[in-house]
Amino acid sequence: NQTPWTPPISLFYAMRESLRIMQDEGLENIIARHYQMMKAVRAGVQALGLQPVVENEAINQAKELHAHWAHLIIHGTLHLLGFDHETADLATNMETKETQILSQLGYPDPYM
Repeated sequence: NQTPWTPPISLFYAMRESLRIMQDEGLENIIARHYQMMKAVRAGVQALGLQPVVENEAINQAKELHAHWAHLIIHGTLHLLGFDHETADLATNMETKETQILSQLGYPDPYM
């Protein structure tokens, strides 16, 4: 259960410092700050006459917004873990994994 390489020590220092900063700011303040940034970005997007992509996708696909977000996050995470959908077999494998994870989290099959 060890990594095949030794991570740079600077990562540990950076992680420790990041956690210290987060602890000093507090979780509620971090969430509030991110919420304010989200509102500002959405206002900017709307001021440009654009629509949020994920919300439109969810509406067009008749999916609940939170379920669509969950699917996109899991899909992206699986890509980071090496899954892909460049061939039919790879796509089937990835979709099966997505569906299993979403089911465990209480979300419906996104491909139905």
